[in-house]
Amino acid sequence: MHPQFTVLLNKRLLLVLSGILCEYFLFTTFILFSKTISADLLPKVSVLGHQLFTISVLCLAGLSRPLGGILFSSIGDSPIRYRIFNFSSLVMAISSMIIACLPNAIYFGFWAPILLLFIRMCQGIVIGAVIPEAILYCYEQSEPHSRLFATNLANMATGCGFLLAMLSADFMYIFLDEHNWRYIMFAVSAICLLLFIFTKSYFINSKAPQQTTLGGFHSIRDVINGHKWEIIRLFCFATFLTSGAAVFFYIMPDFLTQYFHYTWTETRIFGISVVVSYLFGMIVAVFFHEYINKNFYISSGFIFKALLVFVFHSYITHDFYEVLLLSDFCCFMFGFFVAKLPVMMITSFPTHLRYAGVSLVYNTSFGIMFGFSQYIIGFLIQKTHSLYMPSMYIIFFSYVSLISLWFMSKDTFTRYNNHQK
Repeated sequence: MHPQFTVLLNKRLLLVLSGILCEYFLFTTFILFSKTISADLLPKVSVLGHQLFTISVLCLAGLSRPLGGILFSSIGDSPIRYRIFNFSSLVMAISSMIIACLPNAIYFGFWAPILLLFIRMCQGIVIGAVIPEAILYCYEQSEPHSRLFATNLANMATGCGFLLAMLSADFMYIFLDEHNWRYIMFAVSAICLLLFIFTKSYFINSKAPQQTTLGGFHSIRDVINGHKWEIIRLFCFATFLTSGAAVFFYIMPDFLTQYFHYTWTETRIFGISVVVSYLFGMIVAVFFHEYINKNFYISSGFIFKALLVFVFHSYITHDFYEVLLLSDFCCFMFGFFVAKLPVMMITSFPTHLRYAGVSLVYNTSFGIMFGFSQYIIGFLIQKTHSLYMPSMYIIFFSYVSLISLWFMSKDTFTRYNNHQK
């Protein structure tokens, strides 16, 4: 076995990753079934009302993620931090069961959508709390030679959750009725309940090793006061990567259907292939991580900007296979670029403030991009009538990222090899 992959023998780590996969599977299921859920749970209102509700369901979970990191920072940098895994599984199990049992609007009126929005906010808070903890746990459970791959496992778990959600949605559309989305909620609830039982056994009853110091209730304040420039630089750098993932994963399938009339089969193939390419890019980066440094990001960033314009030009030509190939390559590069982001975040903050720092950078960049991108791009297309807006959106954040790179030291990209746990 390659030295990087030995971390996969850690049973506790695999349990954590299973929880992340399951929670992101649920997160993505709401995106894929948002219109159907809106039609079932929202009383008869105008088309605009349904659209606003759909936007709220999707947006609220993403934007509440930074709140999760802030609320849990009091224990995220403390010896009891592993209870976050246990708590998140329980919340996901209960919330999924409640959603599955929600009556349709015809029986429950406006209380159904109100309760759904509240639950989605709670789930976003939980995801915002548990993913930074999972990244830190993967880092601390690995040896120096496997840290890059280990910390990427949390990102890979989110991608796998997205992929499984797409496959489940396809199965539902083909063999069942899309209005049977409650079956998925019941299944997720049962799986999360099992994860709750196992995490309680592995992390609480067995007294898992705790390698952090008590950070108190002031971790967020301390990390902002003492490391605000690291937060700003890492946030700006991450916006390029998260905006690209948001566009290709969440926006492009609807974009291709609405503006270029792609078939359902073509959009499904597109959605699955870009996620697989993204995951493959992260795996390949493990073997070439020595070459991923400041100069690599700067030089490849300029080339990537030109490629993005060409990609969106290919959409207009309606050549599906050209679109698929170029989009897959873009997502492969996004996966390749994002590979070092977790270790860069971790090693930029002192041990007692790691959770607070990582949660701020990760949740704000991913939460804002995944929460707002679809609506910003839709607004820009409506105002400019230009179908190049998605590529311009990514390119804008690539320049933001480029500016931040100029102010990063070179050892930011390599210090994880010798950094203390």
